[in-house]
Amino acid sequence: MISLHSLRAASLFLALIFVAGHAAGQVTRTENSPAPKPRLKIGLALSGGGARGAAHVGVIKVLEELRIPIDYIAGTSMGALVGAAYASGTPISELESRLEKADWGDLLTDTSPREDRSFQRKEEDQTRLLKLELGVKDGSVRLPAGAISGQKLDTLFSLITRSAPGSTDFDRLPIPFRAVATDAETGLMVVFDRGRLPDAMRASMSVPGAIAPYPIGANIYLDGGLTRNLPVDVVRNMGADIVIAVNISSPLLKRNEILSIVGVSLQMINILTEQNMRASLESLRLGDYLISPALDTIGATDFSLVQDAITLGAAATREQAPLLEILALPPGLFAAHRSAQTARAAIPFTANDRIDEIRVTGLQRANEQELMRTLGIKPGDPVDFKKLNIGISRVYGSGYFERVSYGLTTDGNRNILAVTALEKPWGPNYLRFGLSMAADTAGEGRFNLLMRYQQTQFNSAGAEWRHDFQVGRDRRFASQFQQPFGGTGIANALSIVPAVEVARRPIDLYLDGKRAGQYQITSRTASFDFAADLGRDAIARIGVLRSNTDAAVNIGALLPDFKSKQGGLRFRSVFDNLDDANFPRAGRMASFDYFASLKSIGASDEYRKYEVNYQDNISFGRHTFSVAGRYGRITGAGAPIFEQFSLGGFLQLSGYRPSELIGQTLSFGRLAYYQQMSNLQNPFGKSIYMGVSAELGRASGNLTLFSDDRMKSSYGLFTGFDTVFGPLFLGYGKAPQRSANFYLFLGQP
Repeated sequence: MISLHSLRAASLFLALIFVAGHAAGQVTRTENSPAPKPRLKIGLALSGGGARGAAHVGVIKVLEELRIPIDYIAGTSMGALVGAAYASGTPISELESRLEKADWGDLLTDTSPREDRSFQRKEEDQTRLLKLELGVKDGSVRLPAGAISGQKLDTLFSLITRSAPGSTDFDRLPIPFRAVATDAETGLMVVFDRGRLPDAMRASMSVPGAIAPYPIGANIYLDGGLTRNLPVDVVRNMGADIVIAVNISSPLLKRNEILSIVGVSLQMINILTEQNMRASLESLRLGDYLISPALDTIGATDFSLVQDAITLGAAATREQAPLLEILALPPGLFAAHRSAQTARAAIPFTANDRIDEIRVTGLQRANEQELMRTLGIKPGDPVDFKKLNIGISRVYGSGYFERVSYGLTTDGNRNILAVTALEKPWGPNYLRFGLSMAADTAGEGRFNLLMRYQQTQFNSAGAEWRHDFQVGRDRRFASQFQQPFGGTGIANALSIVPAVEVARRPIDLYLDGKRAGQYQITSRTASFDFAADLGRDAIARIGVLRSNTDAAVNIGALLPDFKSKQGGLRFRSVFDNLDDANFPRAGRMASFDYFASLKSIGASDEYRKYEVNYQDNISFGRHTFSVAGRYGRITGAGAPIFEQFSLGGFLQLSGYRPSELIGQTLSFGRLAYYQQMSNLQNPFGKSIYMGVSAELGRASGNLTLFSDDRMKSSYGLFTGFDTVFGPLFLGYGKAPQRSANFYLFLGQP
């Protein structure tokens, strides 16, 4: 290892050469005087280290302040992110601002904003499916290759390298650049020197187990830190005479930190990184510089401490300013040097440019026409990066792709939008799971476990076939096939939806707040609907159904068993632009359901049933106000009791037991307030909320002993946790002249 004393001595020696070179450049040459010696070239080697890599920004800031020219940059992982952005022409001040303001918790997830998801994916929120998605392919169950695919990182990369051409020779960037990755098949180091810059950055950041390996062409790449975390030799091979190496790698974990499978996995990666890091440090020569910011308090995943890492990187560089200053250029020469570099940056596309052609690559099963419809951009449109990013997010939000990216290039006088859509390699068939649990102080406990087998891209038109198997308090099997029509435009937004369902569920009947009976309802249903997507936020369905239902008494000796047949026409429309299904802070939801029970279609009784639901939300900072209402009515001969409306339970008259009130007419209103208390930075949850609700409602018109037509009021208090398993609520409900109810919910209350 080279000592600091040796580096200082060598630096002083090089200072004489450097200063002499400047002096020679300032002396008036005579006819026989020798040409001035060329300036020694300086290369920057930036190591990987996750969130610690933000320190590179601080290092570059101070190097600019010291007027030290950077001629070459090579980076690994987070070092590739910072290095590529700076090398492509992004000002270091802008890069600092973007990294500090970035929502890293959101960037390091794969979930598209809810407003960008297709309505099919929004409907899945109602079943509270877990985020884990298993693939079923070639007769085996497969896991995704990483915890996240890195879709949102690509958007960030494209933004901070927007001055780089879509695909280029990296030597033609303002500062020649190299990104280091690892070939997943051979285990060898790969140095990217050309191509699409965001692709090189993403390949270099494929941390095993955390971020999925990245395919480019026929190869798949892992994080460059596995083979060369500090690319000293890479930047030297580019032509650097002097190397400034910045080491921000994570140290090995302590004994008490490697007692879990996660800790062991991290330690394995750290060991591989440490081994090649040691070799890189030993390759430093006399005259090279090593900057090692004191990042002991910042871990590789502490992205909330990005600003601290930048500050520490700057501080470590200033400590070496007395040594580094010998590399500085005079103000005028440095300004000319930077001006010449930035002049090499590509001129970004602007709104004055038009897209002449759209090319889509990577599709295997997905329908290209549907992708183009979802993208919402066509040839002739102006270049609008906001609209492009939203379109890409919407394509990704369809749920079929592991990654969707784009690049803008020119072919002669034509501007080409190239969209690459990589379908999930563990698909197209998936296993998903849903979980819901509930308990209250009345002694009632409910548990349901759902398994969904979903076949996507069933044919060239993009059909989906899903099968639900649910066990627990409510047992259910359902199969639904959704077949879009062929064609483009509005025709592609239409589909037919045949479905069958067999379900068994209990219905409790209450008298004066006490359970007086219980039916076990078993139904067998077949339906056929026509569906239309009315934009991304709305759907409409109209169809016909037939059902046979058996109602068997579980509790209540005086209650009769009975059988019933349902048949009729139904209509449903939904508008939903809520920003979050669990704890919405903006947006609204409105739905209208209508069912005409007709004897001509096999029903036992004729009646009409309709229901309207509405919810609206508005937020100020961490504070959210939510208003919700329901109204329903049944007219005609009267619907069977299992078809009537019900009220009661958490946030549905919280002071009453779940479904305690039953009737043919329902009125309900709720005003709620909740506050986001904190953001969680762990794998199991995102946020904690505390709230209060005031509720008013009634269910009337039931012609049995269980009818209670009076208007009722209630209020509730709750704490909510937004977890990966669904929303978790701890609630309290109180109604006048009734005992309080306490609730525990996992899933939708």
